[in-house]
Amino acid sequence: MKRLTIIIVALMFSMAAQAACDIKPAFSYKTKGLTVSFTNKTQGAFTNVEWTLGDGNTSNESNPKYTYSEPGMKVFTITVSNADGCSETFSGKVYVFNISSNNVVTINNAEQEEEASTTKTDVSPVPSALASKMVRSLISAPNPAVAQTTISFDLSESTEVLLRIFDSSGKLVSVLANEQMLSGRQEFPFQRNNLAGGTYVVSVATPTETSTSKLVLI
Repeated sequence: MKRLTIIIVALMFSMAAQAACDIKPAFSYKTKGLTVSFTNKTQGAFTNVEWTLGDGNTSNESNPKYTYSEPGMKVFTITVSNADGCSETFSGKVYVFNISSNNVVTINNAEQEEEASTTKTDVSPVPSALASKMVRSLISAPNPAVAQTTISFDLSESTEVLLRIFDSSGKLVSVLANEQMLSGRQEFPFQRNNLAGGTYVVSVATPTETSTSKLVLI
């Protein structure tokens, strides 16, 4: 009986330890230029959070807001732990860029194609021959548009997505999204605001490809 009691106690301790380590790191983020607002969405009971921000700096805030000094792709991590010594780490990627720059991306002949196409950008340069079909059915409706249009596209799998609009000279005029998106149909309303009439380029960039389509404002 004594041996059985020891086994039961050991089993209960093991189950308790497993429950104590049941934490799952998760996050989301929003960007504005070089500034990223991280949100900790970890599931489970945890006491400590540490972010490594991809440029040598760290943060112990649960939801840090951080401004990078240089544009580019940043690989960050979130590590969560609890009082029982359980620790879990998850990593992600975010693209940041200087929205005042006129040379963020090179668009080859914005008037050339109305259907979505694949091109190279300085955010995620991938030869077009290697680009996958991750982004499909990129359209704007209505197009031409007067005051507002809705940009929509399909994702074949969950991925980081950078959705931007450029004028015909390649100047960045709007950033609609820079975040992790689930697979399936995506829709984003776009307000013209004070943009002049003319031809613009809608760019959807993932870590493996960039798709573009033409948007006309009248």
